[in-house]
Amino acid sequence: MFTKYRINNNENLNPFFIIGSGRSGNTLLRRILVSGDEVFIPPETYILGEIFYKFKKYNNMPWDDLVKFIYAQFEYHPEFYTFELDSLNKLVKKMEIIEENKRTLANLINEFYYFYAKKHNIKGKQWGDKTPYNTFYLFEIKKVFPNAKFIHIIRNGLDVVYSYVNAGLYKNYDEASIRWIDSIKLAKKFGKNYPESYLEIYYEELVKSPEKVLKEVCDFLNLTFDKKMIYENKIAKNLGDTDKLEHHKNIFNPITTNSIGKGVKNINIEKLKHKQKLLKTLDLLGYKI
Repeated sequence: MFTKYRINNNENLNPFFIIGSGRSGNTLLRRILVSGDEVFIPPETYILGEIFYKFKKYNNMPWDDLVKFIYAQFEYHPEFYTFELDSLNKLVKKMEIIEENKRTLANLINEFYYFYAKKHNIKGKQWGDKTPYNTFYLFEIKKVFPNAKFIHIIRNGLDVVYSYVNAGLYKNYDEASIRWIDSIKLAKKFGKNYPESYLEIYYEELVKSPEKVLKEVCDFLNLTFDKKMIYENKIAKNLGDTDKLEHHKNIFNPITTNSIGKGVKNINIEKLKHKQKLLKTLDLLGYKI
């Protein structure tokens, strides 16, 4: 009979996660934070929630098979090319023989992030993740990383919906509306349960007063604030996915308030199927339409 492996073994791991709906300034915040030397944030992963359940389901595999299975979820994901890693073979071999007390899901994920950093000669000592899809698995991620911190970046829902459709990520405003509403609801619920691990910031404040907001974020993450992180944009082309995916193209531009209000101006809210839910959520967040 094979050992049943733990989700974590009280490892002293403290990653952070940028969460919330997509098209909310998530990539902008990522660009700013990695412009310092203290943290690194790889391209979006998409699979952490699914890995949580697969690890639990196939927990009775021999450890070496489980290692191969978990890392295959990364390596065979369609977006894996954005990590610019040829193979995870060396990581697999390392983790197959890791000490028994370190045979946890937390360590498997943690080692993947540091493997990425080492391959790209990244100096940051702490890793973060910027995958909006993780918002649907926050409680699961918290179980894997009890010391993790979560930054929820919020943007006016109408601007988000307009941006989603304009970027070709959703076919229509109604589908995009539901994604935004659900993301806000789930992140807020998580924040109520774990207020000490949760910080809310607003996109509009980030682009209007970037130094003020970044100081708050740095304090929350115990990072050193440096305003150069805001205004130097040399790192954007080295983020893996920003130069490959069309919907990240604006990350190369200076911080601007130009995108505020585009959805309000261009969307006829009366024609939306989910008008009432959208208005209720906007009001909850303090947006007046």
